Amino acid sequence: MKITTIQFLVILLVLEFYQIEVAAQVLPAKPIDYVVVPPGEGYKLGKGSWKLTTNNTGGSIAMCEFDNKDTTDWNWVPFHVHTQEDEIWYVLEGELTFKIGKQLRPAGPGSVVFGPRNMMHSYRISKAPAKYLLMLTPAGIDLLFLEVDSISRRFPRGSSEFIKRIAPLAEKYGSYQPQKWDSMLNVTSSTVVLTQDPREPEIRRLETIERDAVLKGDTALLFDKLWSPKMVVNAPANRVGTVEATKMFTRTGKLNYASFERTIEKITFSDDLAIVMGEEKLKPQGLSDHAGQLVTRRFTNIWKLSNNSWSIIARQATIIKVE
Repeated sequence: MKITTIQFLVILLVLEFYQIEVAAQVLPAKPIDYVVVPPGEGYKLGKGSWKLTTNNTGGSIAMCEFDNKDTTDWNWVPFHVHTQEDEIWYVLEGELTFKIGKQLRPAGPGSVVFGPRNMMHSYRISKAPAKYLLMLTPAGIDLLFLEVDSISRRFPRGSSEFIKRIAPLAEKYGSYQPQKWDSMLNVTSSTVVLTQDPREPEIRRLETIERDAVLKGDTALLFDKLWSPKMVVNAPANRVGTVEATKMFTRTGKLNYASFERTIEKITFSDDLAIVMGEEKLKPQGLSDHAGQLVTRRFTNIWKLSNNSWSIIARQATIIKVE
């Protein structure tokens, strides 16, 4: 069978079109030109400024610069795993602490941390002020932060409508909490891990702020924002008190601590209530009971959401060791 010149040209055109189509599917998108982001510029989102995004790098890399003034800005990020990108942190100032399994790894100025995809991890700001770069390659999950920001502008964070709309985003961007990840890997465990409520990061942040306010004696923050006027306390001194009694102890220097650490072990939500349980280690000073000694106690804080704001309505603390 002879092929005419016209037929030969048609075949060449078809093959050329096929090669272009395949190449477009295989090769990653590239930016049209160099990207230069001057100091102080970028897409501002919370404590971060996105310098490089999916849109201006063609999807090859995303980078955000974080500038946190104190440790309350970012308590432990809940354990999670990324399936579509690797992460790189470069610490410029302060210190981050990473939790991988049961290991804690601090990273100070000049440290570079590489987090491969499919590895469960968590991290927090352990020394502030802290400034660091977070890079994600390939890009894509940066769009998750933009979606959450857009939703939070329309619905209050923690509201039922907010939770309803952000719930599908984790799977959309391939980021999972421990229970979901274990089920995907068909891992069986004797420990039951409940799916994290989207409101949990906010409660953890508020717990850190409340602890620091107690340590610093910031009565204005405690009385006006964090403690409900109706708060009741089952105190370590084996008595039940009101918020007024707690205020009196604070003002007279009987709630005065040289150090105060709080470890959250469990957060449970029931409608507009958040129940927080764990352990506290503190060193009282001055007029406080057990001044100069290390006190370990179990605690429970109950937060209530009212008018889009959380405050503690009840607290219990029991001393289990003084040394």
